[in-house]
Amino acid sequence: MGSESAPRVSYIWSQELQDVSDDLPSNIGRSSMVHGLIRALDLLDIEATSVDGNDDLENGECSRKATVVAPDESLGMEDCLLKYHDKAYVDALMTSRATSPPARDPTAPRSPTLKERERPTKRARTNKESRSNSNEHLDGFNLSHDNPIFPSLPRYISMIASSTSTACKLLVEDKSDFVICWDGGRHHAKKSQAGGFCYVNDLVLGLLLISKEGKIPLTSSSSSSPTPSSSIGQDENQGVSQAVEQSQDQVHTQSKKRKRTVSTRSPRILYLDLDLHYSDGVSSAFHSTKTYPDPATRTTTTTSTSASKPTNPPIKPPSVLTFSIHHSSTGFYPPSTSWSELTSPRHPTPFSLAIPLKAYPSSRTYKKIWDGCVEPIVKEWNPDYIMVQLGSDGLPNDRVGQYGNWSVHDQGGMNWCIEKIKNWKKKTCFTGGGGYNHPNSARAWATVTSTLLGRPISAETPIPHHDHFDEYAHSFTMEVPEGHMEDQNDPEYIKKACDDFEYISRRIKDIVATSAL
Repeated sequence: MGSESAPRVSYIWSQELQDVSDDLPSNIGRSSMVHGLIRALDLLDIEATSVDGNDDLENGECSRKATVVAPDESLGMEDCLLKYHDKAYVDALMTSRATSPPARDPTAPRSPTLKERERPTKRARTNKESRSNSNEHLDGFNLSHDNPIFPSLPRYISMIASSTSTACKLLVEDKSDFVICWDGGRHHAKKSQAGGFCYVNDLVLGLLLISKEGKIPLTSSSSSSPTPSSSIGQDENQGVSQAVEQSQDQVHTQSKKRKRTVSTRSPRILYLDLDLHYSDGVSSAFHSTKTYPDPATRTTTTTSTSASKPTNPPIKPPSVLTFSIHHSSTGFYPPSTSWSELTSPRHPTPFSLAIPLKAYPSSRTYKKIWDGCVEPIVKEWNPDYIMVQLGSDGLPNDRVGQYGNWSVHDQGGMNWCIEKIKNWKKKTCFTGGGGYNHPNSARAWATVTSTLLGRPISAETPIPHHDHFDEYAHSFTMEVPEGHMEDQNDPEYIKKACDDFEYISRRIKDIVATSAL
């Protein structure tokens, strides 16, 4: 990473990315509000728009700004989308035709209005209805109801995919330490279906890019890894190359092949999802089917079988560990599954983690979960890269989240968590996600942006005058009003989660230590 006082921060934006994100039926106009506020707060170096994430800002807290980087559109082409999504689904997305925006807001309640109830059950079919019915085949891809097609959908898919992959590429190429991509974070999209207002899973595509291109150099004497930006492994590899060049040609060739095989390892990646909704699309994409040993079980069985059976080789952990902290209740999206329930400490695969919370989790609850569950996992997994999905629908007064009670500025609040992540000093991509109270989403993500830049903004900071100023009434400050609902998460449940995850962290430590990474 860059210097401790000034990490390199990049910000993914282009006018077209903003325009097509504004068209998303569930979040009409949100992108403009978010980027407009962040720009008005003077957090972006618009003049230094770049493709390499480097800036030449003067030293000093007030001059720190994020370098704006436009999406690399080649990372949103069909061949890139097909690295995860099915071709039939991609074809449906790219050839969908809609001549006008959806007539219905997909985030609105589904109860029929009086006018809708009074409509006759049978009517003559119009030309408009015939055109609408021509899209009935899209229902198989869930491209209706909550996920309707809209005119700019094909372009939207490409831009969202390319934006998050561009962010990840900046990290693996060591051109940035923190990369912000507020238009990304579509964590519900599946391999062949849309879901939860998400059409393309930019997060999965980004994680796959890091897994493939973010290889970690190994030293010749140890399998312990330097950080992705460290030059230690590179210096030693250069020394090995010089020694090899002194050998005979045949040995030289063999050594080069061997060096390519063992000089790097797959990165360990943490995907941390803080959206109020479970990360079903991302988590299912990286579910491991392997059964990993339990240290306690292995200890008891090894003494009785070691004399008669050879020891099995250790099972390597997956490259991606997913961790979702979310709300769960009857009727809340997505429907609960065994994967979204509290992860058992004895689960065969301790790399797809979930902590469901009851209604109205406060910052106090998030702090306990963070200290007792998140920190132990991060310590033992010791990721090389981190991707954070920072949906803001867990804040109060969100029209879709509804059960959120999180704060931005309190201890245990969103910004407090970002400070903790920042202190991990890992290369990290931050994306948006849910968030349907647009002024509060803009406030929250602007606050996070300022924190990553080392220019913290208080709740009392006035909203600067800009195009969306009137939408921040009545306070016209950066404050996200606190919720007043009672936190339904009882201390006994939180303690059980912390105890379980402390054990899971020890399992992860054992697996990593014995996997010969």
